[in-house]
Amino acid sequence: MMCRVHIGMVAAGFVMLSACASAPLHESVADDGRAVVFEAERAFAVAAQTEGAKQGFLSVLSDDSIVFTGSGVVSGIARYSAAPESRFSLAWWPVEGEGAASDDLFFSTGPYVLASDGQDRGFGQYLSVWQRQADGSIRLLADHGISLPADLVGPQHAAFSGLFTDAWAARRPALAACEGTLEAADAALNAVTSPSASAILLRNDQVSTVGTVSGAQRRFQMRRAATAASGDLGMTAGEGKANEAGGVVPTYLRIWTRSGCKWQVLIDLESG
Repeated sequence: MMCRVHIGMVAAGFVMLSACASAPLHESVADDGRAVVFEAERAFAVAAQTEGAKQGFLSVLSDDSIVFTGSGVVSGIARYSAAPESRFSLAWWPVEGEGAASDDLFFSTGPYVLASDGQDRGFGQYLSVWQRQADGSIRLLADHGISLPADLVGPQHAAFSGLFTDAWAARRPALAACEGTLEAADAALNAVTSPSASAILLRNDQVSTVGTVSGAQRRFQMRRAATAASGDLGMTAGEGKANEAGGVVPTYLRIWTRSGCKWQVLIDLESG
């Protein structure tokens, strides 16, 4: 199951960001954020395989969920409700993921495979964000992904896992009272004209590397943000403008962590 990656239900005429989560989401019995989101992703993947990708997504999307298409950031519920079922099957599985200390915001990432007629048709990496609901369940809040050539899938995930382990271990505890919001940090990053931050980058057709992040060249604008109650984990998402010839609208999904009082980008996925 391809968790949170644009998994193209190509035949259906829309791109599906892989989602590796759980089917009819249920209240988790685990306290560890990684275990919680892995459980959700795996159940979601099973639902996508047994019920079809469309119904699998609709079974886990939150009411305010977003997904990313060639025309920008759109409602997940509206997108999948209007989409026909696809002849493509989507498989994905979580490799890395964590949750906030407050147990209300989670993210997961891993590889996905898109297949039809018994043949693998596409590969990539997904990135998804889950949020705990009032009833205790967790649902998919945002789902994005990048496509990769088959020969880069292995190196991609090996490189990403090593970088992720180091970056997660290097965090410092978030302080309780701080000035500056996640929204402000994202807006500042999108406004700079020169690189201003480092993160694990996810881009189409390349192995993940730690690099500089700057949204100004693409004129990105944030469309959604979510912050954990504990203040140690956040998500921002947005879109840019298509080039002069039109075409695909660039989009991004970022995972942020707060070390002390400073919000820092952990993962920056950009597509388009």
